[in-house]
Amino acid sequence: MIRRLQGDLSSQDSLVTLATSPDKCAMFPVFLSAVSKLLLLPVGTATVERSFSTMNRILNGERCRLLPGRTCQLMQLAVEGLQVPNVRDAEEEDVAAFNNFLDKVYRLAGQATSRTTVTQTL
Repeated sequence: MIRRLQGDLSSQDSLVTLATSPDKCAMFPVFLSAVSKLLLLPVGTATVERSFSTMNRILNGERCRLLPGRTCQLMQLAVEGLQVPNVRDAEEEDVAAFNNFLDKVYRLAGQATSRTTVTQTL
């Protein structure tokens, strides 16, 4: 049985709310999967163009024999940058080494300065 939907469906927000409502998700699980994948697509093409430019910089005439796994790693590194570990997740010996680094005296513009020690909260 088809019934007319209430409300204004002209905006994207109202369509997303309708598509992800719990009663519709239970009735149409395949539709929910399709909508969730559709919502992941970029609205513009700038991200895709940037990714292709990055891939063209990585895979050029001199470096065209990279394996797909290595190419993926290099692209992630080029797009996202280095992943910096979180200091809060460090082990005790890592915190001790970090504090040792911070305790060193640095000379900036002729003045001796020291940095404060970081304490780990577990």
